Amino acid sequence: MTQTPSRLGRELARGMRYLERQARSSFDWAGQTYPCVAGPEYGGKILGSGGYRITADETLFIRLAVLGGVDPPTEKQLITFRTDAYSQSKTVRIDNVTLIGNAILVCQCSAQHQGA
Repeated sequence: MTQTPSRLGRELARGMRYLERQARSSFDWAGQTYPCVAGPEYGGKILGSGGYRITADETLFIRLAVLGGVDPPTEKQLITFRTDAYSQSKTVRIDNVTLIGNAILVCQCSAQHQGA
């Protein structure tokens, strides 16, 4: 993922820097804490063959530039994040990763015990 960001990627990253400062979301990866933008957390109960089970989904938007050359998180890995500067941390499993404009990583995550 060392490609040059596209024009779209650069513009999106510029807007994300502003959102990072406002929201103060962050995630822990490779022994460091990095800023990110966290989408709303969706949760609920699903009725399955064994009864109800709790679900939780979260989307994290990460500027690749903040990683400073560290390999980005990938699918099936666990990351810990905070939705703001005052919230408790949560550990989630990355289910899907999408790259936008060679600059923004979109990580769709679920509770670490969900669907494992």
